[in-house]
Amino acid sequence: MPRLVVLVIVFSAFSVAYSQRTLSENIWTSLVFRYKTPRFQVTGDMGYRMCDNYIHSKRTILARLTIEKSFKNNSLGLGYAYFEHYINSQSTENRLFVEYSRQFDLERRNFNLRLRNELRTFNDRRTTNRIRIQGTFCRELTKQIEARLSSEIFYTPGKQALIEQRYSTGLIWKFHQLFTIIPFYTLQWQSNVPYPQHIFGTQFQVSLEH
Repeated sequence: MPRLVVLVIVFSAFSVAYSQRTLSENIWTSLVFRYKTPRFQVTGDMGYRMCDNYIHSKRTILARLTIEKSFKNNSLGLGYAYFEHYINSQSTENRLFVEYSRQFDLERRNFNLRLRNELRTFNDRRTTNRIRIQGTFCRELTKQIEARLSSEIFYTPGKQALIEQRYSTGLIWKFHQLFTIIPFYTLQWQSNVPYPQHIFGTQFQVSLEH
């Protein structure tokens, strides 16, 4: 029964997202591969995003690699990400980042705090620095399903500082030892966009442990 409920939620999210395409067109999907050892974790992901139609049917393709070293409930990570953006023409972006995260475990629930600093380089030779702070709360519903809430803020300093906010909710369904599916909804605000953006998405994860 829980699996059926989750499948209905996933299908409903995609149905609502599709029905809203003429208004918002915010659909994100990604495939994540994760390999974990007692001390290190390597994560690679590929994603495709159909973004808001009010900014000319923007499309984004991305690939990202992160290597993290864990110690107790803390971890330090280094990563690289490549983005291709399509609006009226193609543009590219490279990101180098360093991050720190702290996990707080409680009975049947946990809270994760992540701090990330990104160096972003664009194909027109612009370079910016962006700071990201994210808090994520997860609550176990069954042995296979968790509810997730998260809040994230982005800050890009400069003469016209850019501030972005994301508020997300979703489910984490571990339907197999190796496989996880995460349907989610995100409400996003950007200081340079005069309206909120609604994002429906699904993430598929493949996890291996040594």
